[in-house]
Amino acid sequence: MTTRNVNVPQRIYLHAPGDSVYQGNGGLVVMRGLYLLLRDLGMPAAFVDHKDRLRPEMLQWLDLPFTPEIRPWSEAIKGRLVSSWINVALNDLQKRYGKFLTEWAFAHLYYWDQGEILRNRYAEARQLVLASQEWVVVANPDLVPYYQQAGVSQTVGLPLWIDDMFNNRQTQIPGSIGHQRDTDTLAWEALTQRHGADRLLFCHGAYRNVAVLMGHSECYLWWNNPKDALQPILRGEEFGLSLYEALASGAAVVARANDTTLLRLSDIIPLPYTLDEALQALDELRNDPLAREAQVERSTEYIRTHYRLNQNRRDLVEEWLCR
Repeated sequence: MTTRNVNVPQRIYLHAPGDSVYQGNGGLVVMRGLYLLLRDLGMPAAFVDHKDRLRPEMLQWLDLPFTPEIRPWSEAIKGRLVSSWINVALNDLQKRYGKFLTEWAFAHLYYWDQGEILRNRYAEARQLVLASQEWVVVANPDLVPYYQQAGVSQTVGLPLWIDDMFNNRQTQIPGSIGHQRDTDTLAWEALTQRHGADRLLFCHGAYRNVAVLMGHSECYLWWNNPKDALQPILRGEEFGLSLYEALASGAAVVARANDTTLLRLSDIIPLPYTLDEALQALDELRNDPLAREAQVERSTEYIRTHYRLNQNRRDLVEEWLCR
């Protein structure tokens, strides 16, 4: 990454579209982590919505240690705006500024892509990003080949990080199985039938509550099921920060195999293709404490190396946003 003159900004604005702040949204969790880091670095930050719909109570589920500041959009586009949701805002911005002025409105855009601009239906947003950015900061460096195929020639990897609250293994409940239901509830129903509802922990709700429940989980099943329409477009996308939160929490995780989990975790955890195989893998872990402990040790080291906030990430964020 090349830097321009370094100067600490008066305020950095984090884009949080009002229709995307629903409980459990992984993109907003990412912005939460950035918000806390910026405050720790002494860089004032605020949330903004391109339709000015945000209210503090809409962000309560993030369990921030203080009431987050929310500022108007008209102020944000004149400052330093960090967004992962240009695709969501594009139509509204073109109506407000005109199609040819939208690029001007993002003269100070700092784009941190979670994979959105790879999708074919967001080609127009991708062109805006390419026109306004010297390079694109990407959350998943494993997807760089896909960005290159989409026309993004220069990328900088800024991997996500997991909050330290997901590190509470001492509260595990023996025999418990954590799970976070996806839109397809088949896995939850299969777990209930096989083990009974009293052994299952539904890891959902406010962010701190999710961390507590994952910390209670001796084993965990991650079985996210992306829509068929997305699979040929985003073959390498993870579809779920919760997988890495569960690994960080000390649970013995069984996860659905996809391109990214196979690339990253094939030597760490079981990666079955079918739900029957996943249930069998869970049974084997539950019945073998030594294998379970060995897997947790591998997972903990993997998270420590790849998904904890370290000095390199701190330096990269500061360099990026003080350009």
